[in-house]
Amino acid sequence: MGRVTDAVLDEGGAHYHTAGSLYGGQIVWTLAKFDKTIHVKGDGSPIEDYLLALTGHDGRHQLTFVNTNVRVWCGNTASAALRGASNRIGLRHTPGMGARIGEIRTALDLHFRYADTLESFLNDLADRRMTLEEVCAFAEVLIPQPPDVERSRRTDQKRHLLVDVFRNSPNLQGLPFSAYRAYQATVEWADHAVPYRDSSRFAGADRRAVAIIEGGADELKSRAAALLSKA
Repeated sequence: MGRVTDAVLDEGGAHYHTAGSLYGGQIVWTLAKFDKTIHVKGDGSPIEDYLLALTGHDGRHQLTFVNTNVRVWCGNTASAALRGASNRIGLRHTPGMGARIGEIRTALDLHFRYADTLESFLNDLADRRMTLEEVCAFAEVLIPQPPDVERSRRTDQKRHLLVDVFRNSPNLQGLPFSAYRAYQATVEWADHAVPYRDSSRFAGADRRAVAIIEGGADELKSRAAALLSKA
């Protein structure tokens, strides 16, 4: 993966930020930081632009680039599927480096398109005011009741916690009650509030990281983006 990510950095004007592994080395990743900074109306915290390169030795992960944006004040990680711009790009396993370079250039073009779309999307959300009642209704749609249960206490607790993050999180103080604040509350709730405990095989921190990158948390943020874009 090193030679490929080197080529990404050379082509895209980014630099290495950090790297690591998950699940005892089954998944390895590097994070590249771009110079672009996103600014959202009413939010004094800039959002920085990153590209995560991820691959695995578990037979399940091809080389994948994931668009990742971090709100500086709180470190919450947003990576959501947006209309017109994909939040991830998978590369085929090709034998020659030359073929890879062409794919990398395509991946970079998609990354820059995603960053521009995200900035427009977030500023559009910032223009849409939301009442607390509307946020409660949003939480009910985002976190539906299980189909086989008339009323789930656990589901109610999740919804209440999401609304509480929207209202009271120190990371969101100063932001107007808007669809943008609702999205950031969802990101914070999905990244940090949902518990991931250690298991007999894997650490809870590794399970949380994978959920944020490609699991339940990532899916939740994409669904929130889709719902709020229609609000």
